Amino acid sequence: MNHLARFGLAVLVATAIQAAEPRMTESELAGAKYVIAAPEKWNGSVLIYCHGLRPEGGPLMVELLPLKTAYAELLDRGWIIAATSYRRNGLVVADGLADVLALRDEIAKRFGAPSRVVLHGESMGGAIATLLMEREPAKFSGALAVGAALKLDENGAPVTFASRPGGPLLFLSNRTEVAEPRHYAELAPGAQARPVVWTADRDGHVNVNQREIGTALAALNRWIDTGTAPAEQDDTLAPEPRASAMTLENGAGRAAMTQRNPLFGNITLDFQASDFAQLGIARGDNFTLEFGGKRVPVRLGTTYSDVPRGQYVAFFDAEDRLLIAINYGNAADALGINVGDTARVTRAAP
Repeated sequence: MNHLARFGLAVLVATAIQAAEPRMTESELAGAKYVIAAPEKWNGSVLIYCHGLRPEGGPLMVELLPLKTAYAELLDRGWIIAATSYRRNGLVVADGLADVLALRDEIAKRFGAPSRVVLHGESMGGAIATLLMEREPAKFSGALAVGAALKLDENGAPVTFASRPGGPLLFLSNRTEVAEPRHYAELAPGAQARPVVWTADRDGHVNVNQREIGTALAALNRWIDTGTAPAEQDDTLAPEPRASAMTLENGAGRAAMTQRNPLFGNITLDFQASDFAQLGIARGDNFTLEFGGKRVPVRLGTTYSDVPRGQYVAFFDAEDRLLIAINYGNAADALGINVGDTARVTRAAP
């Protein structure tokens, strides 16, 4: 994983929704790919997801399939859920603004004028959502900005914020990144709707889980409904509990790969922290990962920089799933592993 992920790409924790399958529309606008998920009966409300920074040269992708579980309730209630790839990768705030606006207009063209349009942006996407609430408040009802990257340079010049959102703006940031959203809020006492800052009490960047996203979206919608802003609060929640998926074999554990990050090649294995406790592997320990005849040493840490460049690191994300990466490398390609394959871990000898 390279340094771009620290303020760019959220870990793609997503699970298929068990409700009726939505109608999916996939196409392009000005070179930007988009996906629209529409329920059988639309209630007039729309959520548009704004993704974070992606490395230049990577493929244009839309982060909506499978749908994030935090969107399930909205879709079941009749919301349209949509996302755009933007027309380019990289630090493309201006293009992102244009592409989100174009997607909003396309939805209105296809389905009719929406009664509510909510933005959910992460990292650079949080900055884009913030700017849209400042510049186009007539087109957007409110925004949730998660891990918003509010210190950005584009084309050699800083991206400027007016700190005057024209509607409800809820920030959600990890404890290590909350200073900038709080500073933004302090500069906005004269705004039409003063922004509110929530925190997730863990380190990292956009290191939040779907329950926390769902709670924040619900609070944002209540704010839009009632006109009363929520109080600032700690939004830290345990992920949805699940049974252990680990198989024990001779003191080792085996679990399936559930996800591959399509841009950086990080992999997610279906281990929980309690599984590693059972195996006697604690934070700071090394363990051995085995797959396809390969055995590689991995450090169980908290972030990518816990190991030197080119080495393997692992940590449990906000969903309590084990993410494995190579610092400035591609773990999935190096291992030759794919979603559905199972890998084996053993505690390293002291």
